[in-house]
Amino acid sequence: MKRRKEEGWRGERVEGVSAQDVLLVHSCRQWTTVTAHSLEEGHYVIGPKIDIPLQYPGKFKLLEQDRDLREPVQYFNSVEEVASIFPDRVFVMEAITFSVKVVSGEFSEDSEVYNFTLHAGDELTLMGQAEILCAKAVKEKSRFNTLLRKLGKAPAGAGRQVKGKMPCLICMNHRTNESLSLPFQCKGRFSTRSPLELRLQEGEHTIRSIIEKVRLPVNVAVPSRPARNPYDLHAIREGHCYKLVSIISKTVVLCCILRRDELVPFHFLLLTDMPRFQLPEGLLAGDPQLDKLLRDSAAYCRDRFNPDES
Repeated sequence: MKRRKEEGWRGERVEGVSAQDVLLVHSCRQWTTVTAHSLEEGHYVIGPKIDIPLQYPGKFKLLEQDRDLREPVQYFNSVEEVASIFPDRVFVMEAITFSVKVVSGEFSEDSEVYNFTLHAGDELTLMGQAEILCAKAVKEKSRFNTLLRKLGKAPAGAGRQVKGKMPCLICMNHRTNESLSLPFQCKGRFSTRSPLELRLQEGEHTIRSIIEKVRLPVNVAVPSRPARNPYDLHAIREGHCYKLVSIISKTVVLCCILRRDELVPFHFLLLTDMPRFQLPEGLLAGDPQLDKLLRDSAAYCRDRFNPDES
């Protein structure tokens, strides 16, 4: 089909295609890109914006200070330590189990054992703090009970229960999509970075691998000479640093521009103001010559055009 020429129409300003070009439309595809900004002068100056395709084959390395300096990595060894700093969210670094006997009311003797398990990698969003009423067994200290214990004849459940308030951290577990109360007494390792993200600090990784395991925004560097796609609009150069900001999905139309001396892969967004085209006269009427030309052009494009690289 041929590009139409219409004065004053917004699509006339689409770069890379002119009114005289003949295009062979290939397909519509969902195109996912990661929006990034180049970083300059110690990661403080934000440079031009670029869109990196999700299938980009080059590798990146997470910077040691992978986020802003005001958000350093923090580690905690208990729920109480997490509550004292109270970051927006934390990740569980190891499996944690905890049990506490919760009393239903201050004047009630009914109690229920509250068990919870956290898995390594669980993401917890902190919501607030509260107190729960719990029961603890206190051993009776008397000479008679001490003598019975030494003789191995202490009665089962010897001792009494006392009620007390236990401070807790209220969190949302994104894995289970449930809120839970974590007692301050609970011990375990937590961090403001996920275990997957911390492991990514080593080695080089594709853009797809990074966004699947790391919460954006994140700063990366290009450690080695990247693969060059001849259709890239922006060159990603060795030694440059970028801030990966967000993920964008959009529908694009893939096509080939058929010119006398070359075949040019081309794409444009499927929008209301996309380019308008004119079908060749006779194509809809079944002109055999046009039909043969179309088939020959399609075969020519198949040999020279890989849509996964466009």
